[in-house]
Amino acid sequence: MGLKDLSDEIKDFFSSFGRRKPKEIKASHDTTVLVDKSGKPMPPPAEEDPFRPAYDGLQSFLQQPVKLNAQRIELRPMDGAMVQCYTVDGIVFEGQTFTKNWQAK
Repeated sequence: MGLKDLSDEIKDFFSSFGRRKPKEIKASHDTTVLVDKSGKPMPPPAEEDPFRPAYDGLQSFLQQPVKLNAQRIELRPMDGAMVQCYTVDGIVFEGQTFTKNWQAK
């Protein structure tokens, strides 16, 4: 390491002080972190946000299949409802049933 390398490192060190670090989004062990199309994690909506029920429903829908490393997750139509199916190691499992009036808990 020469003096040139050292001066470059010092410049990088001092120039990093003005940069803001991206805000980290922390998820609990039982939630799935959703990302936007640029790959940045999206924070969960506030409790009073009108999109919160959809967020909670999606968390409920993804929780078990993601935990089991499912290769495929589907919603299949049923009489007046949708049934969740997911494939793990070639085996299809049937999950939750979502009705029109279903709400996340």
